[in-house]
Amino acid sequence: MEDKIQAKGYLDPDDVVKQLEMQEGDTVADLGCGKGYFVIPLAKKVGKEGKVFAIDILENALENVQSAVQLNFLDNVIFKRINLEERGGIQKFIRQGSLDLITISNVLFANEGKENIILESAAVLKTGKDLVIIDWKKSGLSIAPPPELLVDPEKIMEICLRNGLIFKKDLAVGNYHWGKVFLKK
Repeated sequence: MEDKIQAKGYLDPDDVVKQLEMQEGDTVADLGCGKGYFVIPLAKKVGKEGKVFAIDILENALENVQSAVQLNFLDNVIFKRINLEERGGIQKFIRQGSLDLITISNVLFANEGKENIILESAAVLKTGKDLVIIDWKKSGLSIAPPPELLVDPEKIMEICLRNGLIFKKDLAVGNYHWGKVFLKK
């Protein structure tokens, strides 16, 4: 698996998506989608009857994801520019209790409003469905964020618990990240 992780930039979204409990027809969101690392495999997994919300604050990131979606001949992705840290920002665009799965990958380390991002995620997630959080762990890797920005998974677990989410399982996400799945109660 290490070779595969190295070849795909240290984290293989296809392998991660295979570990997630989702099916064709689901409605999912990738919050802070960046270049769309997870958008394409999510869109393929939910199929033509499903829907993926690709959400980022950066317009150029969304433009890059749109190009990747077009190159993959996918028509089930909806793009939206949203500030994840803004209170009510996600809920202005996505109905409460309407998502089957949310991914947040390599986002929390770069945001002060971690609690609000998780609160908003919990609000738009259906009861009994999963929030997936992946972020960098301390590795000394030159492309990783500086240690002072790294997110402690234990603190994220506390935030999730305060917001109606319980720890479900760890994900295999390679040597440079940690990944956890939380279930909305």
